[in-house]
Amino acid sequence: MAYSNGSMRELIAIEGVTRTADGGGGFTNAWSTSQSVYAHAVQTSGTEPYTQGQLSEKGAWKFTTRYVSGVTTANRINWDSKLFNIRSVINEDERGKYLVIVAEEGVAA
Repeated sequence: MAYSNGSMRELIAIEGVTRTADGGGGFTNAWSTSQSVYAHAVQTSGTEPYTQGQLSEKGAWKFTTRYVSGVTTANRINWDSKLFNIRSVINEDERGKYLVIVAEEGVAA
């Protein structure tokens, strides 16, 4: 599928995690932006489960970007003040042209 530059207009931050000492003998995870890219974002599904008296939104999203290397399921996406856990990374057509990232919003990392 061909994408125009105009359809990839959402700036997303791909974040990686680093374990850092917390000063109390343990470790904590610190997330930082490894790269920022423009993407075409589409929500593929969504639910609003009501659990323990609270409404919580969950949704699956597909982000299509120009190909960038190094993105794995260990990363996450920060977009529009929302966090998305990456579930799969697909090199579309195995040509190194587009990267399709399937991610889930509203779940613990």
